[in-house]
Amino acid sequence: MTTQNTETKKSAYFQPLEVVKSVKDDYLRYLLTTFPVSGVLGENLSDRLLNDASPWEGPFITISHAYKHGGEVRKILQELQMSEQLAALMPSRFYKHQEQAIRNIVSGRNTIITTGTGSGKTEGFLLPILDYCLKHPEKGVKAILLYPMNSLAEDQADRLRKYLYILNQKSGKRPVTFARYTGSTPNAWNDRKIAGARCPLSDMVNTEGFRRCHVCTGQIAGEATLQPAMLPNNKGVLICPHESPQPVTVDYECLSREDIRNSFPDIIITNYKMLELMLLRQEDRKLFSPHLKFIVADELHSYLGAQGTELACLLRRLVSRIRVEGGNEPIFVGASATIVADTAVNLNRQVAEYATGFFGAPLTENDVFTGEVEEREFEGEDWIHKAAAEDPGIVLEGSREDFIKLLASICPEGKVPSDIPEDIEDRKVLLGKIMLHNFLFRFLSSRLRRPKSLKEIEDELKENHPDKNYNSTEILRVLTLATKAYDPATEKAAIRMPLARCQVHFVARTLDGVYKCTCCHTLFFSPRLTCPSCHGSVEALGVCRSCGAEFLRVDLPEEDYRRFIERETEDIDEALDDTTPWSIKRSEVQREPYGFSDTAVWISEGEIPSDRVDKAMRVQRCTSCGTLKYNNKARCCPQENLKDVWLFRKISSCPFCLDQRGPFSSPVSTLYLSPRTAAPTMFALTHTAIKDSEHRKQLIFSDSRQETARLAGFMDDLHLGILIRNLIYKTIKDNAAREHISFLDAAKTILEKVFGLNYKDDEEDEVFGIYRPELERQINEELAGCFNKRYGVEKVGLIKAFYPVIDSQTFATDYQNDRNGMLKRVKELTKADAATVRDALAMMLDHMRHEGGMRCLRDFKKYGTRPAAFVEQLSSKGRPTQYYSVTGIQRKQRTTGRRSFYNHTVFTKFIEKTFDVTDGTRQNEIVSCLFRYLQQAGLLTHEQIGQRSQGGRYRGEGYMVDESKVSFGSPDVVSECQRCGEKSSRTAGQVACFTYRCDGHESRQLSTDEILRADDIYIKRYTQEIPVRLITAEDHGGIEDVRRKKIETAFKQGQVDVICCTPTLELGVDIGDLSIVGLYRAPPSPANYIQRVGRAGRRERISLAMTFLAQNPIDQYYRKNPLQMISGNVRLPYVNLENDTIINRHVRSLIFEALTVLDAGFQIQKRVLDFKNNNQVDYLRTALTAKRKQVTDAIVSTFRGIPWLASWKTEKLLNEFPDEVDAAISRWGARRELLMKTSTEYFQKMTEANTAGKADEASEYMRRVSEIQKQLGEMQGEDRGESDLYSYLSGVGVLPTYTFPAKLVRIQNKWGRDLANDRPACVAITEFAPGLSVDMLKSKYIVRGFDIATSTEPTGRTFYICDAGKGGCGRFAGDSMPGVCPVCKGPRQRISEVKAWNPSSLVLDKQERISVRGDEEYKVAETEYFLFHNESQTAQREENISWAALRDKGASQVLLLVRRTSNMSDRIGFDVCPECGWCLQGESVGRQATATHNRLMDRRTPCTGRVEKRSLWHLFRTNALELIPSPGIAGTADIRQWLITLKNALCRTAEIMINAAEGELDGFVSNNSLVIFDNVDGGVGYTRQVLNRIGEIEREMALTVLSCDCETGCPKCIFSSRRKMDVIRGDVNKKLIIPLCQSIIRASMPSRPLPSPVQKKESAFEALGAGIVQGNVSCWVSRVNDKRPGTWLRDLILTAREEVCVSSLYITDDKLEWEDSGRSSFAELLILAASRGLKVRAIVRPPASEKHRRILKRLRDGGVTIQVFSKPSESGMTAIAHCKLVVVDGNMQSETSAGVTLSANLSAEVQKNVDFFCLGREKAWISGLQKAFEKIWEDTRPGS
Repeated sequence: MTTQNTETKKSAYFQPLEVVKSVKDDYLRYLLTTFPVSGVLGENLSDRLLNDASPWEGPFITISHAYKHGGEVRKILQELQMSEQLAALMPSRFYKHQEQAIRNIVSGRNTIITTGTGSGKTEGFLLPILDYCLKHPEKGVKAILLYPMNSLAEDQADRLRKYLYILNQKSGKRPVTFARYTGSTPNAWNDRKIAGARCPLSDMVNTEGFRRCHVCTGQIAGEATLQPAMLPNNKGVLICPHESPQPVTVDYECLSREDIRNSFPDIIITNYKMLELMLLRQEDRKLFSPHLKFIVADELHSYLGAQGTELACLLRRLVSRIRVEGGNEPIFVGASATIVADTAVNLNRQVAEYATGFFGAPLTENDVFTGEVEEREFEGEDWIHKAAAEDPGIVLEGSREDFIKLLASICPEGKVPSDIPEDIEDRKVLLGKIMLHNFLFRFLSSRLRRPKSLKEIEDELKENHPDKNYNSTEILRVLTLATKAYDPATEKAAIRMPLARCQVHFVARTLDGVYKCTCCHTLFFSPRLTCPSCHGSVEALGVCRSCGAEFLRVDLPEEDYRRFIERETEDIDEALDDTTPWSIKRSEVQREPYGFSDTAVWISEGEIPSDRVDKAMRVQRCTSCGTLKYNNKARCCPQENLKDVWLFRKISSCPFCLDQRGPFSSPVSTLYLSPRTAAPTMFALTHTAIKDSEHRKQLIFSDSRQETARLAGFMDDLHLGILIRNLIYKTIKDNAAREHISFLDAAKTILEKVFGLNYKDDEEDEVFGIYRPELERQINEELAGCFNKRYGVEKVGLIKAFYPVIDSQTFATDYQNDRNGMLKRVKELTKADAATVRDALAMMLDHMRHEGGMRCLRDFKKYGTRPAAFVEQLSSKGRPTQYYSVTGIQRKQRTTGRRSFYNHTVFTKFIEKTFDVTDGTRQNEIVSCLFRYLQQAGLLTHEQIGQRSQGGRYRGEGYMVDESKVSFGSPDVVSECQRCGEKSSRTAGQVACFTYRCDGHESRQLSTDEILRADDIYIKRYTQEIPVRLITAEDHGGIEDVRRKKIETAFKQGQVDVICCTPTLELGVDIGDLSIVGLYRAPPSPANYIQRVGRAGRRERISLAMTFLAQNPIDQYYRKNPLQMISGNVRLPYVNLENDTIINRHVRSLIFEALTVLDAGFQIQKRVLDFKNNNQVDYLRTALTAKRKQVTDAIVSTFRGIPWLASWKTEKLLNEFPDEVDAAISRWGARRELLMKTSTEYFQKMTEANTAGKADEASEYMRRVSEIQKQLGEMQGEDRGESDLYSYLSGVGVLPTYTFPAKLVRIQNKWGRDLANDRPACVAITEFAPGLSVDMLKSKYIVRGFDIATSTEPTGRTFYICDAGKGGCGRFAGDSMPGVCPVCKGPRQRISEVKAWNPSSLVLDKQERISVRGDEEYKVAETEYFLFHNESQTAQREENISWAALRDKGASQVLLLVRRTSNMSDRIGFDVCPECGWCLQGESVGRQATATHNRLMDRRTPCTGRVEKRSLWHLFRTNALELIPSPGIAGTADIRQWLITLKNALCRTAEIMINAAEGELDGFVSNNSLVIFDNVDGGVGYTRQVLNRIGEIEREMALTVLSCDCETGCPKCIFSSRRKMDVIRGDVNKKLIIPLCQSIIRASMPSRPLPSPVQKKESAFEALGAGIVQGNVSCWVSRVNDKRPGTWLRDLILTAREEVCVSSLYITDDKLEWEDSGRSSFAELLILAASRGLKVRAIVRPPASEKHRRILKRLRDGGVTIQVFSKPSESGMTAIAHCKLVVVDGNMQSETSAGVTLSANLSAEVQKNVDFFCLGREKAWISGLQKAFEKIWEDTRPGS
């Protein structure tokens, strides 16, 4: 332990590669422990996971490079006649892009700055603004800085506060002032507490005339150190009291709205929502003065979709206001840290076009400035150092001797300088000078110009410098030193820059499933039907999670399954007629990846014990085609190979070990591990892999609020369980000197150790609190062994329970001397010795403990194990007959008892195994004697269990183990059953396994050392991990601001270890220093990835990004292309100015704004209540009538350039505006009246309950009244919220919302309290459908119904669907009953009526905490989309491609229906009470309810309503695109299934390429065409982008489909979790679109001779022999790093239809980065071709290394036929050293036929350096190459 602490201190710097290595080892160990596959299969699986099928990529390493410098700061300022005081804010030289941007802005031009993080883009626009403010001291706002989030505005305020302090002190003029104007800015100084801020002198380095405030610098990063104070002139300021004699005073910042309106600050920092309100408020009108010259939009890339459209409209209104106030056109500046390119004129042009549309102001490509990386040129000799034998650590702050020792570890002898500075900052400069000479740093700096894997770096080092033994540890140490060092070029600068910034990236995934060939036993990691090597059938591999027994899961056609397999009983033999023969072929459409297949069966090839075959059926299975047969003699296939197997419809208990799981799970599962389980485990492993607490904080991003809740709750529960077990083991081990430790002492010690890790004892604190009684109970459950029966410390053999009463010598003496009547009778019945009886008693006590039968667990807890008490049942004659347990179960506030006679069977089984007694009567008597002896000995105590009922009585009672009579110690030896794998420390008797369900008779004895050496993740974590704390918290937009602020502050201060957050924390939020960022699922775009990983390493400049990829499309895409995520090109956002929904809102807002500006006397009430009471709608009508022309002119002027906003449209909006406001206010008033009425009713009921003495009932009504009063207070102006007129109108979609949806749904609990912020309607009715489980705030909630009592909006509507179940087309038929279907013209009888609700408020009940023990049935809402109305009668634009026509349908209305969830079978409609909104729950969801129920929001009052069938609906306007396939393109396939498959493939690819979130693009089949639409309220232009980029998208789709080795589809190519119902219904089959994809790829390949033909290589071509005709051959002279030839070769292989022939010296498995996208190797491409059934042959030379031998084995296993030549062929070829060839479909002479000769082998050489590459499609050329290949093939055939 001492050594470990010393090492931790010595290596206190962050070591990400060590963390990654630890996580990789433990994560693989976790996967193999979870699925205990053993034997040859286990070895094969482990080997594949370590090599070609590893569940991770990386680590990858990136280092930052310096940007190109521009001119000297002072000279540039002087040249541009800018204030010289600005030089104090900058280093001595500008970056080039800074200088260019400043020159452009000063010249008065609009400007865009796109450059990397830390490149000074802010200074690029801030200096011209500050210069203008200094030169124009008159009052007035001169610049508005817009940020997308408050947190970013606060960060910029901190920076500006520091700059202005220096600038104002140096200028001596009127100070430049600023203000942060956001929603948190108080109205007045004393309105509420003024927020603190960072001291301007903190973290200041080398600023002339100023010194750093060391007290503030030492504070936690981001912590406020300035304090509010009042000056004598009554001006509020911020003061830092640390500096003396005069404190630092910030008097140039306006701190309140009142101050802002009176002082007119020069610069305002705000966000778009506040700018909207500023434009509307009369009191803010003067802020838009004629002096306003600059408008800056920072983080430009973040304005995506609807948000970009909103801001584009807002900026046009802002410019219009400036004109009205007499100002000139402002200068626009856009800044983004992530739109980066090297040199790209085209990109600059695209950026300029985007910015022109965004700002509504002209920009050219010359106004766009991109940071350019400077190529570092090293001078002087390389200093080569020896790798340190021992890590010397990195200590810059130590003594001179320590620093010299550090330098000596990176310098050769004689190069260490003797002059060592004392100042730490100067030491960093010296270190930088030495690092610039260091050979390893120079090597890494030149190689890491793009991200590379650690393996690539090590391989390059070995290849280029084999004499230098630098390993990963040395590589990381040198990189870390570079991050600590300063760049010597900035030695004299005011702000010194680091020599390098380093990031390590690691990408992991879960185990998606393993598939096994039943003939050759090859393993596959993608679903497929046949083995490419032996052509045997391939099935999903399953395993028992307890004993590791193998099973196969087979999908069957639904019709055959229903007919022959499915029965009500689990006993198949009873359900089938033995005389009825049948034969079932496998389903060709696989649905397994989502685990929803309910027509799958399990197959076992093992020998099942004869007493366990009652739940199985003996059938035959063909290993060639997979057909299942029962008494059927007909031949199933030409290669029929039948094998007897056992068939199971389902497996509730393993037939080998009889293990059982929960009601919704089976002990047998496929080798698929849910990301929801695997991801928290990986992040928890990351947390514990870090040895020092300083770097242990993590920020984990997810784009889903539910995922953040689950991730936080799961990590909390998982880690706490591991921590407790770790402490149990170490506590017992530390007490080894005393032999045993009592149960009570152990529990007390562990409890104190947990709280010793700084956990907080607080039940109410949901952020960091642990309720001590609950923790005590969990510790007791762990010690009892009932919390985790499989992985508990006792179960894995690390500890043993002792019972001193029976373990003492006294027991043996009493037994021998017959001193106890019970023991005497046992002795008579069994003839056993004392040791055997002792173990029998101990095993009974162990079983009782493991079932929850301990006294300390007798009180029922909602989140804990149910207590169990044991009872002896006697016959009428007093003889024992049964033993059962009684468990306390809480249901509906009352406790009931439940008997379990399973324990009687367990006890008798113990007796049978221990004493070899089979007679039932004798067994009962022995158990009775033992049970009574335990009572007499005091080991059992009689207890009442469960929770007290209202009557004050306990429901259950019986005997429980007295914990005071239990102790623990270490076992001497442990027996492990060879059948079930159970471990036991009880060794008496002759039977090997004492597990009740197991009849194993073989075991092996394990010593403690052998157990500790086991490769088991849990044993390792219990025994080797250092106990550390892990406290998680959620942070997302659904959490109240106060709570979020508390969480973020706690994280900075180290009170929270992990924050699981949505993109809320992505952009610039100050959350303190951290070294690790996690990502659960890939972000939508590389821009998001760069922003998220950039949150770490800001202080130490070295960080680790841990990404866990799931199964959604974008995750699978980046799984294959991780480098595109890490360093890919970031696409520009898209501004859709045709979104009339958004623009209409801005027009309405402009009407309010125009009336305010045009009429100084226009006074409108701020509160909705006052607006309503004073009938101001009429006032609004009158004012609009009077100023109609001026308002119309304002609209036309502001939104000029939007052609669809014609005059008639403007007039229509003006006419409707007062009515829309009136309708919104009326809805507000109706809801207020309803709330007041409901409050009065509940208050009356509360009074009645109090009078009747029903305190509990009165309390419930009081709570409900309180919540209603709170809502009324918000509505009526007692608190901010719905009371503000503009905020309310924005919230209901009348005015701009700055969010996607126009309709929001409230999420509340049964008391009416909001559980989260409102959710979009389209999300609410899918994620919160009745009966679904919802994760929030680390807990699970269930949707109970809809709050009708406080809802005033009409929700009911009827739709008509042409029902496919009645033979209809399944399309939308209208919202009134038509005579015939308008689509298929089917009769009226086929049309079904759908009554649906559109809820405005959902009610959720809290169920339980999120826990690792959760056992739930997975349910999901089924969505249906219909084209409700197309507003454009004709296509706005058409685009034709080779296989389809695309029509832009423009604005359309789409109807979303949710009619059931996945657990409702074929039932349609939810059972909902139309009177109170209550929904039927549980298994009866979807059935007609006949039982009465209480009202949803008043659970004590019966409801008189009768449940009716209702669906859920949401109607939204969006953009749509119709794809009409060319006739015959689908071939013989069903056109509907073909289109659904195409939809999944196309939408999946398009979402990735246009940076849309999963599910934001969707589609449906309509009349033999495919309608694709933006699945977002209002539409955001996604379909327009699809239309514009259809060529790129179709090619990427084709590559994705063709390059995946699955057969019918999987998550890696076309499946999507958001469209999973298509997969579940069997409508997706990749085979249908493969011909289309091949034709798309062929069309993109060169068909004519390429430019730059070369002279034929005589030696190369002539060596191939006679018969090759030189004709129309495309010859290409390849250049170094030219990727095109390799890409063409890949495409030829992907589009082959029959055969691929290859001749190459060798074929490698090195992944290539293709010209277009993706990473794959030529070995993978050939295996892929073989997997599709193609004949693939390859000729290679004998393997020269183990690596090549392994690749050849993999090729053969993958179905590629290999011949190895060892001598020259007779054709005269000296092997094939000088010319390699590839022939595709050479014998077919079809459109896919082609021949290639090239000088490179099929390896990375194809991209690096190829002398020539000749591609020909002429018949003679192909025929000649084919003949040459056949000749070589014949010559190299073995024996020839």
